[in-house]
Amino acid sequence: MSNFERFKWWLYNCKIVRQMSKIKWWAYHRLHPSHQYNVVKTGLPAGYYEVDERMLHACFNLLKDYIEKELAWFALICGDRSKVPWWQTLEQYRNKHYRTLSLGYLNYWENITAEEAEKEWILSPESLQSKRDQDREIRELYLWWIDVRPNRRDPFNVSDDQYVPRRAYIISEAYLKEDEEMLIRLMKVRTRLWT
Repeated sequence: MSNFERFKWWLYNCKIVRQMSKIKWWAYHRLHPSHQYNVVKTGLPAGYYEVDERMLHACFNLLKDYIEKELAWFALICGDRSKVPWWQTLEQYRNKHYRTLSLGYLNYWENITAEEAEKEWILSPESLQSKRDQDREIRELYLWWIDVRPNRRDPFNVSDDQYVPRRAYIISEAYLKEDEEMLIRLMKVRTRLWT
């Protein structure tokens, strides 16, 4: 072992260095916005919102962060990085192509055969089917939150008609029921949201 290797070993095992690393991560978790895992952002504009609305937005924004940041990063790191241009960092590429990366990863399990999964990933056919079902559910919830829900028609923005208040009430009740159903579905797959 050379002196340089001994120095690296000493530096790696040095208590001061480990303490400095702890201090760095302590500061990151409290000050750096992308490392504040204890803070849940709702994505709502400034103003007052009831607890049910804040809860819905907080839960689905956690799903959105999981898909767009964590899962996209996992797919990029574990996948083919040759697509990343030489002039772009991995993080820049992920931030630009997060949807393709994460949804592509969720679709990966749809196309893999049971034999490949058992050989490569040590997954039984039952585990593979369970993973496919959960990934399909996660994908559907994400697409509903990003594409479908924001494009719903405003029930109170309709033409002047004598039945407008009644129709608006029925439509808004249907929206509330749909939100509740999707939130329940999200809670059922929450244990699968890890990379």
